[in-house]
Amino acid sequence: MVEQADLLLDRLRNQEICDWNNDWKLITFFIGGNDLCDFCTDMQKHDPANFVGWIRDTLDRLYNANLPRTLINLALVLDVRPAKELKNGNFICGLLQKRACPCAAYPTEEQEKILNEWIPQYQQGVVDLINSGRYDGRDDFTVVVQPFMAKTVPPRKADKIDFSYFSPDCFHFSGKGHSVASLSLWNNMFESVGTKKYSWHQGEGFECPTQDHPFIYTSKNSI
Repeated sequence: MVEQADLLLDRLRNQEICDWNNDWKLITFFIGGNDLCDFCTDMQKHDPANFVGWIRDTLDRLYNANLPRTLINLALVLDVRPAKELKNGNFICGLLQKRACPCAAYPTEEQEKILNEWIPQYQQGVVDLINSGRYDGRDDFTVVVQPFMAKTVPPRKADKIDFSYFSPDCFHFSGKGHSVASLSLWNNMFESVGTKKYSWHQGEGFECPTQDHPFIYTSKNSI
């Protein structure tokens, strides 16, 4: 991840994507699902402390690069345990998820117990990192936890998973799923810290800035 941050910084500086000093930049982190899907292949690599450490090192790189006018959305990792049911969408789904998400789609009893422990540890570790104030030393850089995926479960229709929200592999989102996830991220941004919704804003409209609060919520302006 640090290498990706370096690549982003290089592009922002040198490829005229934006005005480094004057443009506001919105960066969104949405990671961790693949780590949980593969945790049983290398438990030391994917343990919660390492996961939080990768995020910390990457945020440190962006923060210490003096990247100005930057808001980072840090989406909490999604709960991958529904992969165990999603794999039953069809034969192809079951086959693909043996490769894409084996530790959640085909877990042993012991691996299920570990997932039950690690998912909240992944999420809380990130929350604790941001709440530590590590990235609060500047007025033109902030990191905000957006928890809209933390407790999201697959939508259901007639008591069965509604696979219209998923691509043909029954794991990644379809266009319909992406649209709801995007709306949920947007609405999280306009919910104050401490009142943000932890699941999809399904069936809701877009939140908009108001005259009383015309800004994206951060830890500082949520008080």
